[in-house]
Amino acid sequence: MTWRHQIIPDTRLMMDFYFRDEDHGWARGEPGLFSLDNRTSRWREVDFYKGKCPSEMLRKTLNPDSVVYEPVAIYFLDTNLGWLSFKNGYVAKTTDGGTTWCDLLNPRDVWPNPIGLTFFWKIHFIDPLRGWAIGYSSATRR
Repeated sequence: MTWRHQIIPDTRLMMDFYFRDEDHGWARGEPGLFSLDNRTSRWREVDFYKGKCPSEMLRKTLNPDSVVYEPVAIYFLDTNLGWLSFKNGYVAKTTDGGTTWCDLLNPRDVWPNPIGLTFFWKIHFIDPLRGWAIGYSSATRR
């Protein structure tokens, strides 16, 4: 019934919004991923370099010296456990509500010889160990 104007910093284009509940929101766009700080009602860009978990593939995915692959799909099972897929096929996981993102899936484990961009367009989990994903490939195979 009531709408409030929200400002998301440093964005050129917003492509998707995901809300786990009224206090936990995510926005995917260019140049990255933003989360809603429910204490201040402000959006902040996610810092993927926080934490001490394995994140070598994440750093390669976000490397500004090569192609930067933007986030594509996000899903949270609860306020802490979530997954995020990127346009290069990489999937990250968080267990602390998005403060820390860790390597979960190397794209070559799913697509050993991809042609073109191949990634998960949508992801959904029913419990911590069982989930589904819809894949996308920009290549046409003959």
